[in-house]
Amino acid sequence: GYRTGIQARARIMYDTADELSGAVRNPATGMMEGGAIFDTTNLSQRANAFLRELPETFEQTHPTIVRRLRDLAGEYDQAAGEWIREPAQTTWAQLHDLRTQLRQNIKWNDLTSDVKNGTYKYFNNRVNEIVTDRSNPATREAVEALGRADTFYRENMGPLGNRQIQSVMNALDSGLQADPKALLDLIMKEGKTE
Repeated sequence: GYRTGIQARARIMYDTADELSGAVRNPATGMMEGGAIFDTTNLSQRANAFLRELPETFEQTHPTIVRRLRDLAGEYDQAAGEWIREPAQTTWAQLHDLRTQLRQNIKWNDLTSDVKNGTYKYFNNRVNEIVTDRSNPATREAVEALGRADTFYRENMGPLGNRQIQSVMNALDSGLQADPKALLDLIMKEGKTE
């Protein structure tokens, strides 16, 4: 239906942004690989803080996110003052994919309020700042394409979050014949601007 079409179009736009960063899709894994690499040293510290605060059950439901966080965090021996495992080099496309996973795959009840409003929010915002930073010439076009994709997605998916509109869309998807006047009355309420 409509939602699937929007998601497919947005996926093409997001893939274009990744490609503009120099990434290419690996046909074996389906993942975007390569492209512009970022110094994520500061992000490493935030990833480590976020990992420390995750509930024990989080890794069971989100193994990919935890694995990426561990890659970003690396492993540092405080006593020896050296890296046991250095943080992985991270590309713009990988950070973009992590941003997507953080936004779409983590449900609010997966984390405590303190974690949601603390380290998760801070870490997610930091990833977003890096991915949307226009100052790097190597990713400027990718960032602009990402902005267009985000705007498209927000403008087209946002209204579908409205329960009344979602009910209408579900009814139409099921094949129910629509009464245009009834639809208009349901969707367009006086004084309602969203």
